[in-house]
Amino acid sequence: MANINSFGQCPKPKYDFIIGSDKFRFISDIMDKNSLQAINEYYYKDKNHVYYNYKVDIGSARSRIIETLYLIENADPETFIPLISIHGGYASFHPYENHYFARDKNQVYFKGFPIKNADPETFAPLTFHYAKDNARAFFKNCEIENVDLQTFQVKDNGGYYDFSYDKNYIYFHYQKEKIDIETFVMDTSGYRCRDKNNIFHLLGTGFDGYIKKEKIKKR
Repeated sequence: MANINSFGQCPKPKYDFIIGSDKFRFISDIMDKNSLQAINEYYYKDKNHVYYNYKVDIGSARSRIIETLYLIENADPETFIPLISIHGGYASFHPYENHYFARDKNQVYFKGFPIKNADPETFAPLTFHYAKDNARAFFKNCEIENVDLQTFQVKDNGGYYDFSYDKNYIYFHYQKEKIDIETFVMDTSGYRCRDKNNIFHLLGTGFDGYIKKEKIKKR
């Protein structure tokens, strides 16, 4: 798995899962229906396996939700649990679990994708998409490279526009930009930040956000 260096370099958990994906396998032939139970709306398990419940809305004026279970390879059903967010803000409206992050005795998951290098014992979600353990910080299933964990913070704007920063960089989706932490401030809108050198606009759709850096002209 790649680390965050610039937009698009980290492999993203796919939202358009398809039958035959190398990450998931359609499970109608192996599922034990007698022991199948919902862990939450995104994760299911039976006595042998754990599954990710992929949902897609194909409706227009009237929503129609299609749900498909996919096998999470090598997940342990006895110890598999969704994880509670330790951050406030938007995530606090969903107090029971973070929905997307989960762990078992062996590894941590985001939407069913294993998170490489994450420590199951110390891993904790911060928002729907950011998390950390005792040594690293993560965006979705991607480790944020060379983050300063002591100064790492997450700004929860609700859902897909969460961003994070440390003493060196601002991080948004799969992009990072250098900041001057001494002059770094956030706009009240939550979608713009600045330091003495640049204005950082947080733009894009919910799934593919990016930072537009605007140089501040010196007078």
